Amino acid sequence: MSMQFIYQEAFSRNLGWVSPDEQNLLKIKKIAIAGMGGVGGVHLINFVRMGYEVFHISDPDFFEVANFNRQFGANINSLKKNKADVMLEMARAINPNVKITIFPGGVTTENISDFIKGVDAYVDGLDVFEIEIREKVFASCYKQNIAAFTYGPVGMGVAGTAFIPNKMSFESYFGMSEASVSEKIFRFVVGISPAFLHMNSVKDRSYFDLRRKKTGSTTMGCSISSGVIVTEVTKYLLKRGPVVTAPCSIQYDAFSQQFKRKYSWGGKFNPLYLFKVYLLKNWILKEKN
Repeated sequence: MSMQFIYQEAFSRNLGWVSPDEQNLLKIKKIAIAGMGGVGGVHLINFVRMGYEVFHISDPDFFEVANFNRQFGANINSLKKNKADVMLEMARAINPNVKITIFPGGVTTENISDFIKGVDAYVDGLDVFEIEIREKVFASCYKQNIAAFTYGPVGMGVAGTAFIPNKMSFESYFGMSEASVSEKIFRFVVGISPAFLHMNSVKDRSYFDLRRKKTGSTTMGCSISSGVIVTEVTKYLLKRGPVVTAPCSIQYDAFSQQFKRKYSWGGKFNPLYLFKVYLLKNWILKEKN
């Protein structure tokens, strides 16, 4: 067996699920991933293993011990190292030909246009509480006709949707512009997981406080989320059938073994959506009192 890297050999087991021509197409598609932590890091590795080679990535943070339970690049050897730098080296160890541009200060208002310039899809790997920059990135993608995907770990499963050209926008779905920062977080959480399948698996509510930017996350949720988002992006780029887009969303909860597809007609104007935002806030406040 060859001991040197050969693209066709490295990704030959993808064939059958994709054609040789499709595999070659993935090789030249450019993906932007903001965040290299719990989901962003595993997203990058799974995209690389799928044969993608061109990326924009960002994360200004450094690995710490609290990341060990779920973040792909977190280990004793990566402590105090920048997450994007670590993930770049991990990606190169799989495919030395990857072309990865790092935005070392993270995605900011000043560099959004450069971060998404020329990309074929944007993948959301930001922490759930990074709501204002997320709002701006999705708005910029929509303006530039770039498909943007957000699937995140919810308990021991995944929930999310996508925003693609000529479909409902991030703002039309969540209604962020009319909300406070704390309200935006509640709206985002409810918007991506309106089925609430994960609620019965919560063991202790005291570890969840969205107002204080505190929540739990599992390695199962991160891994499942990445599998879904890499699949949806690949389907979209290869034109292999419809992807889930707002106002639809999906949620799979491995703990309860349930799956639901939700259609939230009207997006931010849907009264049931607003009622669920109220219920979530009440659930959090009730535990704190």
